[in-house]
Amino acid sequence: MRMGRRGKPGKVPHFEQKGGAFYYVSGIGKRKWIPLGSDKAHALARWAELEGRTNNGTFGDLFRWFMANAKLSENTRKNYEAQGNAVLRVFWNAPPNAIDTPMLERYKDECAPGCANARIGIIKAVFANAVRKGLCKGNPARDVKLLRLSPRERYITDAEYTAIRSRAADFCQLAMDLAYQIGCRPGDVLRLRLSDVTDEGILLVAQKTGKKTLYQMTPELASTLADSRALPRGVKG
Repeated sequence: MRMGRRGKPGKVPHFEQKGGAFYYVSGIGKRKWIPLGSDKAHALARWAELEGRTNNGTFGDLFRWFMANAKLSENTRKNYEAQGNAVLRVFWNAPPNAIDTPMLERYKDECAPGCANARIGIIKAVFANAVRKGLCKGNPARDVKLLRLSPRERYITDAEYTAIRSRAADFCQLAMDLAYQIGCRPGDVLRLRLSDVTDEGILLVAQKTGKKTLYQMTPELASTLADSRALPRGVKG
């Protein structure tokens, strides 16, 4: 059910930087450069207003508006961009009012089970934002029934973990050890800095929830941190 695409999803259209300022560039041939200021976040918000007012005719336009305005965590934004690119390969040029619930049900069934709910969730969020802004009349994803996924029934065994660890690079082994010892998400482990370490333990702000947690120092954790400090400085830590 490919509906076509245009341009590159990762490129913000009509948005240019010149010197230390950002501009909204409109027109063909003799283009008009509208100054947006030097702060990128504010410039993108202003861009979204202009883009939404002058070019909101496709789902791709609604998606760009949403990504420019939505307040998302860093990890959620990355996930939306990754799954959003897959959505845009199908719906990039689709007029919003041409997308209906049966169409999205078929699209959901064509997606891999592990991705279907995430992609429908993105479409639902984009349309919800567009409805609030008056850019379209309804949200066709609202009534799409999400897939019921079976919970995980099997966990990695100690032998499997040891076999994988033995083949990993030094920094990856240490990251695996830290994740195991403090029980946090891989993304949080990779964001750790030596400045997060105190005599009492590791003070970590979870990327997903924003919750600050102190993981108490143990002999095993102290040993892993000592090995981390011994890594070549080309490896961030």
